[in-house]
Amino acid sequence: MKGKFWYTALVAAMVCGLVFIAGACSSDPDNDSKSTLPRFSGIMFTPSTLTAGTTVTATAVQAKKGKLLDRTQYSWSFSSEEGSLNSDKRGVFYTNDNADPTCRVTLPTTPGTYTLTFTGVYNVSGHADNATESQDIEGGQVVYTTSPLTCSVVITRKVQVK
Repeated sequence: MKGKFWYTALVAAMVCGLVFIAGACSSDPDNDSKSTLPRFSGIMFTPSTLTAGTTVTATAVQAKKGKLLDRTQYSWSFSSEEGSLNSDKRGVFYTNDNADPTCRVTLPTTPGTYTLTFTGVYNVSGHADNATESQDIEGGQVVYTTSPLTCSVVITRKVQVK
């Protein structure tokens, strides 16, 4: 009788162990091994008044930080050759430096509507699925693209230069 009890207890322990391991390895989106992109609320300017020929700081504002992201490349572009850009950070290790990306923008001398684009490309250190999602923001849009090796964020924002 004692042998049957121990055998049943051993089988029960093994089943519980397998259930625990399966739960830890599941594809649950909240799993600790899933890479996630930062979520952006838009691009802010300092100062907020955009006057022709002046220099302002553009900041891609993260509403939520990303996780399990490694080497990251940032780039900025402007729809006018009259304007110029100076980004102080092009490549970072996101885990160590996840501050909001910034760029100094010298605005065109001709008033008008222009487009400023921020692109962030993140190397994945966890796992990520293939997906694309877009979100409207003030004056533009954010597009998030994920894949198993790299993920990207592209923010486009129309700016009115006075």
